Amino acid sequence: MTTTQPTQYRGRIRFALIITFMVLTIIPPAFLVPFVLGQMATQVQQQVTNQLESVAGLKTAQIETYINNGKQILELMASEEELYETFADVLQGNNPQGASELIAYLNDKLAIQDIFRELFIYNTEGIISASTAEVQISKRVVNLPYFEPSLSEEYIKSPYYEISSRDLNMVFTIPIINPGDDEVIGVLAGRADLSVLSQIMLDRNGLGETGETYLVSLQNSYLLTESRFEGYPINRSYRTEAINTVLNGQNGSGVFADYRGETVIGVYRWLPEIQSGLLAEIDEAEALANVRNLSQINLIVGGGIVLIAVGLGIFYANRLTRPIIELADTAKGLAQGDYSKRVDVDRIPKNELGALGESFNQMADAVQQRKKELEDVNESLKKARDEALAAQRIANENSRLKSEFLSTMSHELRTPMNAIEGFTGIMLKRMAGVEYNEKAERYLQKVQSNSRRLLALINDFLDLSRIESGRLELANLPYSPKEMAQKWRDNLVVLADEKGLRFDVKVDDNLPDSIHGDEESISKIAINLIGNAIKFTETGAVTVNVEKQDENMAIIVQDTGIGIPPHAREFIFDEFRQVDQSSKRVHGGTGLGLAI
Repeated sequence: MTTTQPTQYRGRIRFALIITFMVLTIIPPAFLVPFVLGQMATQVQQQVTNQLESVAGLKTAQIETYINNGKQILELMASEEELYETFADVLQGNNPQGASELIAYLNDKLAIQDIFRELFIYNTEGIISASTAEVQISKRVVNLPYFEPSLSEEYIKSPYYEISSRDLNMVFTIPIINPGDDEVIGVLAGRADLSVLSQIMLDRNGLGETGETYLVSLQNSYLLTESRFEGYPINRSYRTEAINTVLNGQNGSGVFADYRGETVIGVYRWLPEIQSGLLAEIDEAEALANVRNLSQINLIVGGGIVLIAVGLGIFYANRLTRPIIELADTAKGLAQGDYSKRVDVDRIPKNELGALGESFNQMADAVQQRKKELEDVNESLKKARDEALAAQRIANENSRLKSEFLSTMSHELRTPMNAIEGFTGIMLKRMAGVEYNEKAERYLQKVQSNSRRLLALINDFLDLSRIESGRLELANLPYSPKEMAQKWRDNLVVLADEKGLRFDVKVDDNLPDSIHGDEESISKIAINLIGNAIKFTETGAVTVNVEKQDENMAIIVQDTGIGIPPHAREFIFDEFRQVDQSSKRVHGGTGLGLAI
C-alpha cells in the first residue's frame, strides 16, 4: 500500500490562495483609480478653463474701456469751439500764432490723459498742421490706411506696422466739422499708447506661475503686446492652430500648443473693433500638477497595497492550510506507529476538522492508557513551559509590532493630511476658479484648522513611536545657532501675532557661528516649548534667549502666561498628561509634546 506524502501539496494550496487573494484585492483599485483620476483631470481642466474665461472677459472689458476712453477724449476735443476756431484760423492764415496755439492746446490735452502718446491734426489734403510730436508737422498721411476713412466718420485703425518705421501703431480719428455747414475741414487724430494694452495683458492675476494673456494682430499674426517670456519679440509672426482660429473671427477654448510650443489650457476671443485676437493661457503641466501628484501618490499607495495583499495572502493561506496539514501530519505519524503524535485541537477551528482531530487524539489515548500517567506529567510540564515561552515571545513580538505599526501608520497618514490641508488652502485662496459663500468659507477654515491639528497629532505620534521603537538617531552635524533661532521666529511669529503677543528671540553674541549637534531634534524641542508658551499666554510677551553657559548652549523660554503649578511638574512630562481637564478643553493638545 502506497502512502501519499501529505506535505507535498502545502506549497500549491498556499500559492493558489495567495494569488486569489491578491487578484481580488488589486484588480478593483487597478480599474477604479485611473477612472477617478481621469475624472479629476477633466474637472480640473474645466475649472481652469472657466477661470481663463473669466480672465479673458475681464481683459476684454478693460480693452473696451480703453477704446471707449480714447473715443470720448477725441469727441470732447473735436466738439470744443476753441479747437475749431484755432484750426480754421491756421487753414485761412488769419492768425500767425495759430499753429503754436494749436500745438500748445494739443500738448495740454495730451498731458491729462494716458490713452494716446501723440495727438495731431491734418487737413483734408493729408498734411499734418499740428502735432505734439513736432517732427511730424508738415508730413503727409494721405498714403496711410486711416486717411481716407477718417475724412467722413469717426474711425479707429486697428493696429498695423508702418512700412517706413516698422513701428506698431493704432490710430483713432474724428473729423473736425464746420458747425455752420457741416463741412469737414480737417481731422483730429490720436496715436494710441499700446504700452497700456501691454500693461493690461501682463497683469497675471488669477493665472498662476505660467499663465499669460496676449493680443495677436490680424496683420501678419504679430504680437500686439509683449510676451512675459524672453525671446519672443512683438514684431515677428506667430502661427499656431489657436491663433489661426481666433484670427478667423472664432471664439473657443481647449488644450493646444501655444506660440512657444508649450502645451497649454487656453481660451481665445476675437476682438472685431481692433481686428485682433485675445488669448488667455496657462501651462497644462501647472494646471494639472495636483492631479499628477495624486497619480504619483496612488502609485506609491498601490505598491503598498500590493505588499499588504501579499502579506495578508500569506497570513490567511497559512491560517487556512494549517489545520489540513496538521491533520495530515498527525495521521501519517499514527499510521507509522508513533502513538505519541497528537493533533493540537486548539489550533484547529471548532468544526468538522476539529472533531476529526479530537477523534485522532482519543484513538491514541486508548492505545497509550497504561503508560499515560508518567508521560502525561512530563508532557504537561513540557507543554506548560513551551506555552509560557511562546506567550512571552508573542508578547514581545506584539509590543514590537505595535510600535512599528504606529510609526508606519503615522507616517502614511501624514500624506493624505498634507493633501487635505493643501487643497483646503487652494480653495480658501480661491485658486483654480473655486467660488463659495461666506458660510462655506467658515466650513473650509474649520476643515483647515482641524486638518492642521490632526497633522500635528500624527507628527507627535510618529515621533513618540520612533523613540519607543528605538529608531530615533541623533545627528552630529554643524549648524548655526543664529540661523536656527531665526527659523524658530519665522515659524512661530504668526501664532504670536494672532494673539497680539510680543515675541522676541535673542541669541548670545558669545556663541560660536557654528556648533555640532542635531539641529532638527533641538528645533523640535524648542518649537514645542515656544508653541506651548504662546498657547498658554493670553496677554503680554514670550521671550526666547539662546545663551552660552560655560561650554554649553542654553535655550530659555519665558512667558507671561498661566504657568505650571508645582504639583503638576512631576507628571507634566509623562505621556498623555496635562495639568487638568479644563486646560485640555480650553487649549487642546494630546499631552505628547513635553513627553517627546
